[in-house]
Amino acid sequence: MKTIVRRVASRGATEGTIEDHTNGMTTMVPYFVRNCIKEVEKRGMKEEGLYMTNGNLKTIKILLKLRFKNNVDLSDFDIHDIIGALKTYLRTLYGRVINKHDGQSLLFYNELPSAIKELKLKNLISQKLKQPNRDTLAFLILHLQKVIETPENKLKSSHLASIFGQTLFSNVNLKDKRISIISPKRIKAKVVFQDVQVSRSYSDG
Repeated sequence: MKTIVRRVASRGATEGTIEDHTNGMTTMVPYFVRNCIKEVEKRGMKEEGLYMTNGNLKTIKILLKLRFKNNVDLSDFDIHDIIGALKTYLRTLYGRVINKHDGQSLLFYNELPSAIKELKLKNLISQKLKQPNRDTLAFLILHLQKVIETPENKLKSSHLASIFGQTLFSNVNLKDKRISIISPKRIKAKVVFQDVQVSRSYSDG
């Protein structure tokens, strides 16, 4: 098993970075992210209130022990516990998916006029985010698009934006402004995904 460097941040993040968790991988999305989302898309997409319901803390801790294993069978776990473990995992990564510096840039660019904003956001995500961060962000937003497109779960993009704005950004007092960044309606996701060349095939492996 590869060595994961533990880091202690002022906001409580104790795991290594995404780079530590994807070292040597071709698809630079952590195993745990892929395993959890695969299970959610397999049997949880129609669950009402998906991502809004808290999981069982004890079970979440059990799930987190599987975070370094590939192709783990999660079929015996409750879908809300899996989601709870996924959100906890993302929040404990050092620097999270979007670190302080990149988060501040995203916020700044988001306030620019539309034409300039799209270009700046695309450039930041495609060229300045490290590959593990970029691949994981794209993978997650592709998944969130599928969630929004499933009417049975009754989730809106604003719900998911609120949840994942807090989960993906490093905690640097960005407050509610984070919400508009993650929302597919505000970022024109298709532009981002085409540029970073991430396809839906990520979700299958």
